[in-house]
Amino acid sequence: MPGKMPLVPASVGDVVDRLTILELKRAHLSSDDSRRGFVDSERQHLRAALSEQCGFNLDDLFRSELVCELADINAQLWDVEDDIRACLAANRFDADFIELARRVPTLNDHRSSLKYKINQQYDSELVEVKSYEGFELGTPNEQH
Repeated sequence: MPGKMPLVPASVGDVVDRLTILELKRAHLSSDDSRRGFVDSERQHLRAALSEQCGFNLDDLFRSELVCELADINAQLWDVEDDIRACLAANRFDADFIELARRVPTLNDHRSSLKYKINQQYDSELVEVKSYEGFELGTPNEQH
C-alpha cells in the first residue's frame, strides 16, 4: 500500500525552489544511496505537477535566468550551511564562522526575492509573503 501524500497548493516559486534543492541533493547522494529513491520520487511528482497541471515546458523553465540564479543561490546556501556545520562540529566560532552565519540571511533574502519574481513571471496564483525587520517581500507595490 502506498504511503500518504497530501496534495497541497503551492506557489510556482516554491515548487521550482524545491526542485532546485532536490537537484542539489541528487548531486550529493551517490546513485546507490537508498535515500536517492525518495529524492527521485519527490522530484518526479513535482516535475509532473509543473508540466501536466501548470502546462510548463520544463526545459525552458529550468533554463530561465531567474531559475538558474535561484539554483545558484541554493547551491551557495548548501555550501555555507555545510561550512557552518563543520565549524559547529569543530567547536570553532571564529571570524570565519561569524562571516558564514552572516551570509545565510543575505542569501535567503535573495532566494525569497527570486522566488517572488518567479511567481510574478509565471503568473502564480499563490505568492509567498516574507516580512522581516528591514526586509519585506510580497507586497502589492513591490518594485523588484
